[in-house]
Amino acid sequence: MLAEVIELYPNNHINKYEEAAKSENTKRGYNSAWRHFSNWCHQNNHPSLPSNPEVIISYLEFLADHEYKLSTIEHKLASIAHKHKLNEFEPPITYRVNETVKGIGRKKEKMQTPKQALILEDLKAIIDTIDNSTLTGKRD
Repeated sequence: MLAEVIELYPNNHINKYEEAAKSENTKRGYNSAWRHFSNWCHQNNHPSLPSNPEVIISYLEFLADHEYKLSTIEHKLASIAHKHKLNEFEPPITYRVNETVKGIGRKKEKMQTPKQALILEDLKAIIDTIDNSTLTGKRD
């Protein structure tokens, strides 16, 4: 039975659907993030694949200390997990890794400066500049 399934669905047929699971932008972003991590590992004499939680935590600390945004850090961590899964390794994302990300988020929240809210008078002035004789203006 298994041989019949393999014959009906050869690997290249299955892989094109697996390949389609991520958008091209996601794949480009993951590849870029992976290259960054891999280069960092090489410079610091750490294995990148498979990696381990201690290396991941050191990398996260590096990113946080170099003013990377939390969303960027989370994206890089997702790319590391994805690369491990693709190569059939267990992703090195442990409780300690997740707690490190949470801690970075809490520290970065304190570092961010809140933006001033848009006041009603400014909003009215913005609306008054819209040309509502055009389709775009009517939409806006």
